Amino acid sequence: MLTALIGTLALFYLNFISEFSCPSDLTMSDGQRSIFLDGHNDLRRKVAFGRYENREGYPAIGPAKNMYALSWDCELERKAQQSVASCSLEQGPGGEDGRNMMALSGSPSLSDDLYAQIAVLNWVSPVKFFGKNDPTNGYEERFCPFANVSGWRAMANADTTKVGCSIKRCGRDFFATCFYDKCHTVENPLIFEKGEACRTGDDCTTFPDSDCDNGLCIIH
Repeated sequence: MLTALIGTLALFYLNFISEFSCPSDLTMSDGQRSIFLDGHNDLRRKVAFGRYENREGYPAIGPAKNMYALSWDCELERKAQQSVASCSLEQGPGGEDGRNMMALSGSPSLSDDLYAQIAVLNWVSPVKFFGKNDPTNGYEERFCPFANVSGWRAMANADTTKVGCSIKRCGRDFFATCFYDKCHTVENPLIFEKGEACRTGDDCTTFPDSDCDNGLCIIH
């Protein structure tokens, strides 16, 4: 099953590779950046349209209004690169909701691109396998105790507008992490605001002069 999921992701992510113009001292390729960025925005668009797959028998996740597309931030990538440079995953600033992490030990010899796709799958899969009860847009945990959903909620957090990720291979160990420009706060206990996905820029009200692209708001 994992092989099939990876194959599907590979076809999706490699259809389009963006130009990111990050400094040359950053080690990620533009293809790897696209894997992470497109993975985040694909999740956010599905939530915005109410099409995100929850476990069978659980309520729909979304739709959501004012869900913004993430943009890539090279400085957040730099922070991510520095955090995995020592072949460890030390907790960075912002807590779990401001960072996503994955570590694999004794990993088989796969390409870095495939490991990047596995990292995205690792963060999005718990909701599909364990399910999210109402409120589907809330931070209250109603999952199985062993279901780590912090990765999913960081990716779906509507307050977030920027992301930067990095990967590191250390022998047979592999590390991946993403940093975000914002994290969950007590003052805003919702992952996203329920409502209809945007159709025009007028529907995007969190930031001035926003536009809409296929259900996701865009900051100009």
